[in-house]
This record gives sequence, structure tokens and C-alpha cells, in this order.
Amino acid sequence: MSQFWELFKQSIIIQGFLTVAFTSATLYLWVLGEVVPPELLHAMWLILGFWFGTKLQHAATVNASKERR
Repeated sequence: MSQFWELFKQSIIIQGFLTVAFTSATLYLWVLGEVVPPELLHAMWLILGFWFGTKLQHAATVNASKERR
């Protein structure tokens, strides 16, 4: 449980939740054949880009620290 709070403090849990929520809402509307509001679509792409960017940055940081050893 302490790891959950550590990840929550680093906002990893929040990032993951927002990514899943916005992507799910967009896909749900798309599958139903409804019009996806442009604001929702833009927010989804922004959140996905931020999420993947942080994952890439974390991977680069981990690799850099391994190379220094």
C-alpha cells in the first residue's frame, strides 16, 4: 500500500487514470457511431502525448543511471 501512495504522490496513478478515462470515453463514443466532440479528442491526444512522454523520459533516466554504474 505504501507503493500506491508513493506512485500517487508522483502522479503516476493520476496520469494513468486520466489516460484510461479519456481514451475510453473517446473510443466508447466512436464505437457507438456518435460524434466525438473535438475538445474531448484534443484532450485525449494531449493526455496520451503527456503520458507517453513521461514514460519515455523515465526510461531515459533509468538507462542513463544504469550506464553510469
